[in-house]
Amino acid sequence: MASEDVIDTRELNALMQRMSKVDVKKFIKGDLVNTAFEIKAEASEYPLVIPDRSKRQWYERGLGTAYRRADGGITISRTSEKLSQGWFVRGVREGAKIGARASYAGWVHGAKQTRLHAGRGWKKLSKVAQSEVNKLTKRMAKKIGREMVRG
Repeated sequence: MASEDVIDTRELNALMQRMSKVDVKKFIKGDLVNTAFEIKAEASEYPLVIPDRSKRQWYERGLGTAYRRADGGITISRTSEKLSQGWFVRGVREGAKIGARASYAGWVHGAKQTRLHAGRGWKKLSKVAQSEVNKLTKRMAKKIGREMVRG
């Protein structure tokens, strides 16, 4: 299951409506794209997890589940979809769409995030995005306010 979340941009949209006399598009487009990439960078960070290779089974990032055989050797089930490499940022009419293509991304970063992944330090995309959109809204209000003063 790929992962996508909806972010509340009502405050940003309201600000844009109030600033009709300012050419908002010239300001907002670059900022939206930059913010989307900032969200992607923060949300996609891998938390530090050191696999416990003393156990019979563990997970190797970028590979999959590793199993210790009776003869002491190791077999790796190559099930990883390489979550870190599957992130995307795509421009859409309303702004940007950010997500991860791995089928399990929703359980790691998305709305269906499990306690296991949250407990290991994986960031929820919607929380990171909401925080960054709130920062963007404040930056844009200041930027547009300065432009209005210049008139």
